Amino acid sequence: MPTRSCIVCRKKNEKSNLLRIVSDENNMAILDRTQKVSKRAIYLCKNIKCIEKAKNSLEKGKLKVKIGINKDCLEVLLNEVKNELGE
Repeated sequence: MPTRSCIVCRKKNEKSNLLRIVSDENNMAILDRTQKVSKRAIYLCKNIKCIEKAKNSLEKGKLKVKIGINKDCLEVLLNEVKNELGE
């Protein structure tokens, strides 16, 4: 099974255990639930702590995302994922 690293905590995990976020042709953030979109992606742990840290880093301009995602759109997506997890 392929492993990837969370962009927040840097822990390695199996790809299927992480949230995969890609950007579309308009640089909008999309949660790749199938994990089959053939684009570069960022990965996050499926926990509130990493999502919160990602949001805080994004707001402070400290989150380095090298795949061209609109930061406002990414923030909205992170809020949606946090609500889905419901913790």
